[in-house]
Parts: sequence; structure tokens; C-alpha cells
Amino acid sequence: MRDITDAETDLINNSEYTHNYESYLITESITIDVTVENNFISIFESDIKDLYTESNDLGGLIVYFNNDKLVAFYDYERFVGTVF
Repeated sequence: MRDITDAETDLINNSEYTHNYESYLITESITIDVTVENNFISIFESDIKDLYTESNDLGGLIVYFNNDKLVAFYDYERFVGTVF
């Protein structure tokens, strides 16, 4: 596993979200706990399971790589993610 580069950080910070579970949580008035966080991580990872070969939890943000290329990220503190 590796850290992300400055260019990848810029890509993440300037991306449009392709997965946004935050609005669902607000609409359904769901109480957020570790189980809820883990469930949404599992849903995101299931959606992208064929796209990545490794992941790295950076603390609040999981980045997903395929052959060392950043292919997605998931922000589990904000319940949003992006597939590039």
C-alpha cells in the first residue's frame, strides 16, 4: 500500500461525487454509528469490486488502486465517494 501523491490529492479534492449516501442518511433520519459507516463502506466496495486490486485507509478516507493507479476513493466521515 502507498500514500497518495499531491496530484491524486488534487484529483480527489476537485472531483464530483459519483456515490453520495449522505443525502440518504439525512432523508431517512438514520442514526450514524460504526455499523452504519461499515455498511456504507461495504456497499461502495461492492459497487466497485471489479475496479480495484488494493485499498488503503488513510483515516476518514479510503483510497482504491488498480495496479498502483488511483481508481476511486470513499470518504467514510461524509458518506461520499468517487469512481474515476
